[in-house]
Amino acid sequence: MFKPSWVAPGPGVEKDAPPKKGPARYFEILLRDAGTLWKAGALFCLCCLPMAVCAAVLMLLGGHPAVFVAAVSAGPAMAGLHFVVLKTVRDEPGYVWHDFKTACRENRRQTRAPGMVLSFLLLIETLCARLVLYGAVQASALLYAGVILGLLLVFLVWHFFTMQVLFLTLPTRAALQNSVLLVFGHVWRSLPAGLLLAGAWAVMVLVLQPWFSLLLLCAGAPMLIVLWADFLLWPVMEKVFSITRPRREQRQAEADTDADGQSFP
Repeated sequence: MFKPSWVAPGPGVEKDAPPKKGPARYFEILLRDAGTLWKAGALFCLCCLPMAVCAAVLMLLGGHPAVFVAAVSAGPAMAGLHFVVLKTVRDEPGYVWHDFKTACRENRRQTRAPGMVLSFLLLIETLCARLVLYGAVQASALLYAGVILGLLLVFLVWHFFTMQVLFLTLPTRAALQNSVLLVFGHVWRSLPAGLLLAGAWAVMVLVLQPWFSLLLLCAGAPMLIVLWADFLLWPVMEKVFSITRPRREQRQAEADTDADGQSFP
């Protein structure tokens, strides 16, 4: 009863323990990097605040090309967000503000125009969904399917495009083309991620009251969805482009070189 058991070492983690997978791995990342994810989400929301205000005002008018001007920071902000989130998924150390700012600055030229276009398409899809949801138009099964498919494509193409810009050197047209091919070529991973993103967007924008959606944004709830989407989609990027393998091989080669050149008494 009086033994100071707190000074005894715990069981710890075995040296050759296999890495966690699935939901266990997701919650491990979430609990470990919750503060990092919340900060990245807050920076993303601040960058997209002009677009959100403009979209909320223009929603009453049925959309307007002025949303292009407000969405000028959406693409770079998405690049910064994914760079920070993917660092946590890949177990790489980093600093939130520095990583977010660096990713935004280095990829702003290539992500600005696609981000503006995809943001406008997302606004159009939201308008169509609101018209269907509140019965302003006579909705058929084909219209429902078109709205859902449009939301899935916008979210998934944007995600795959941003990840390619961050880790590959490709022209914008080739990255967008690859994004579409990745969506339809890996349906079993892209479909759950797309449904998750579209469902979260629909609940926050179409169902909940604006003040409650703002509260969820401040609490960092969307980061749970973004982390899960990147958690599902990153293995596709690894399988197709082998992004981590060359870097791992280079580190192993450097370690072998240092070990060979080291002298022992």
